[in-house]
Amino acid sequence: MVWVKFVREFEFDFRPIKACCQIYQASETPQNLPERVVEAAVKAGAGVRVDMSVEDRIALQRAKSAKKAK
Repeated sequence: MVWVKFVREFEFDFRPIKACCQIYQASETPQNLPERVVEAAVKAGAGVRVDMSVEDRIALQRAKSAKKAK
């Protein structure tokens, strides 16, 4: 799993593994996704790889948890 920020909307087709598509919205918040999704997004110009330190990952998870608790 790698981290990516989407700079524009991106639709990824999971076939032949799954018969579905996923649409990822542009966001400043990094997302942790499978390598093949990130690679396709970067190639299409819709995503930028992000190097996340352990501290950054922990802070992001804490922020998500705090948001859900509200």
